[in-house]
Amino acid sequence: MTGGSDSLLMVWKDATEEKKMAAIEAREAMLLQEQQLNNLIHSDRLLDALGLALTLDRPFRVLNIIKG
Repeated sequence: MTGGSDSLLMVWKDATEEKKMAAIEAREAMLLQEQQLNNLIHSDRLLDALGLALTLDRPFRVLNIIKG
């Protein structure tokens, strides 16, 4: 808690752990989507892979899928 000359008390919350957990969850979700993209490419489901690559904002992957 902090207080100022304006007679207001501020209650602060430490959100460090929450931010770390959110970053970890986002990274895990990205890795799962990358793995799904690789699986789609290897199973020759190129239209689905193209859609996922566009969603993931992977322009080089999109180019490779189109060339393939």
